[in-house]
Amino acid sequence: MEQAYFCPNCRGNRTRFGVISQTIHEVQKDPVNGEVLALTEEQPFVGMSGAAVRDVKCLSCGFVGQETMFINHAARYPRT
Repeated sequence: MEQAYFCPNCRGNRTRFGVISQTIHEVQKDPVNGEVLALTEEQPFVGMSGAAVRDVKCLSCGFVGQETMFINHAARYPRT
């Protein structure tokens, strides 16, 4: 998260973002009434690359996308 972001949608925001982290809870339920029988601790969701999956929301225009999209856009259009 130490890299710069730049919104690919509004192309004006470089400072105000929300980071959305996904987590997993494993749940065991009773098949008849749906009662929760067991619940595990919260774990970060890890994608195919082995890294935690994060989305970013632009707080100017409301666009939500993958973190890599915001990082790549900032690298493509560096601040001068």
